[in-house]
Amino acid sequence: MVRPFRSLNLAELAPRFVVPQNKISVFTDPSDFYEHLCTRIPQAKSRIFLASLYMGVNPENKRIISLLDTALDTNKDLKVDILMDALRSTRESPHPCTASMLAPLSAKYPTQVRISLYRTPKLPRVLQHVIPKRVIEGAGLQHMKLYGFDNEILLSGANLSTEYYTQRQDRYISFDNKKLCDYYHEIFSAVSGLSLQLTASKNDRGFNLHTNENESSFLKKLKALVAPYSQTSTNNLISDSNSDSNSNSDSGIQESSHESSSQANSQEMAEVYPVCQFTPLGIGNEVQAIKQMAMEAQSSSCKSMFTAGYFNVYPELADVLKRANDGTVVVASPQANGFYKSRGISSKIPRMYALSARRFAIQAGDHVSMREWQRGVVNTPGGWSYHAKGFYLLQQQALATYIGSSNFTYRSFKHDLECGAVVIVRNSESSLGEQLEREMSNIKKYTREVTSEQLCPDVTLRELMLFKMLRKRL
Repeated sequence: MVRPFRSLNLAELAPRFVVPQNKISVFTDPSDFYEHLCTRIPQAKSRIFLASLYMGVNPENKRIISLLDTALDTNKDLKVDILMDALRSTRESPHPCTASMLAPLSAKYPTQVRISLYRTPKLPRVLQHVIPKRVIEGAGLQHMKLYGFDNEILLSGANLSTEYYTQRQDRYISFDNKKLCDYYHEIFSAVSGLSLQLTASKNDRGFNLHTNENESSFLKKLKALVAPYSQTSTNNLISDSNSDSNSNSDSGIQESSHESSSQANSQEMAEVYPVCQFTPLGIGNEVQAIKQMAMEAQSSSCKSMFTAGYFNVYPELADVLKRANDGTVVVASPQANGFYKSRGISSKIPRMYALSARRFAIQAGDHVSMREWQRGVVNTPGGWSYHAKGFYLLQQQALATYIGSSNFTYRSFKHDLECGAVVIVRNSESSLGEQLEREMSNIKKYTREVTSEQLCPDVTLRELMLFKMLRKRL
């Protein structure tokens, strides 16, 4: 039998970790995601690190901060690192915002807590005070979602806010593996070192932001962790755990060497390839990894499912994706978009994404089955929004998936910081394979097959012009 996923040469792009499947958990419900966070905080013994776009000022997060407070007070060895985006986390300032909510925690535990707010280097500071806050966020954001507790790393596309805990569908996969968690923690720490540092203040905002010293060393560290894999080289720094000829003491990668190939092929193991896209910093391997998956989807024996709540696929990826052999693409209905019936120009966004899906469907033709996700109407009783993003490949009883923060858009691949993983299961009937199959079924449960005409009916010339203006920022 031909080995499945032969087009996936991920070892040339990313480090590989072999993880027992019984140490990997897939959640499908937002409430499970929230309760898992609340359960793991008091259990953590040495480290907690949380990366998100922002943290909403709401009762659910006040509970999280209270749990962090208690854990820090009880365990003086516990370190808590939080990484958010500087623009999004200060948007509401001087009114309560993410930054003002977190500042007291850093003041109370100065030796245990570090709060970092990433600000894109592409943004001239003078513009920050001239352009409206929500508009200027299009320059680039810290968009990674990494939730780490001791030796566990949870990858997701969900932010830390009420809707993500209740009625916004996303994806969540937890890996209990020290080597893998250490790698993501190093990525997290390097980006934190490139970010502004938050301290409490008595000013009207309640906080101050300070530039970190020696940013160049953190950028060097980040490049050592990610950049070697983004080069077209057959040398994988950790492909051979018995060789130190390619070791890199700066990155610590050599300590993260894999188990043997025979273990990777075992029914009980999964292969995990961390991928990142930090284009504003000149680093990235995620685009190549996802394009490899799209190429594999063209194989005659491969079935695929691609989904993005904000569907505006990066052109180079879309060109490959639309030629899938047996592909399904799941997009959000306008009534499942968080911007549905919002104020101002943002009210146009759901139609812009629907128009993007329509254009893709026309170009893909019979290669791809388009399905639209809707569960009630967002912002009405019982209504959900759709924020899930991912890629699934099924071939010869093997299954591969991308899980992470990327929306696969021009903005994701060019302006924001993204992080995720490609996970390969050699037997889809194994425990993890069954979990991923259930996850796919849960997504499809609320979809219907649609034609290109149904995706965005009655398109106006004004909408076409607006889409042309906004498509690189959506």
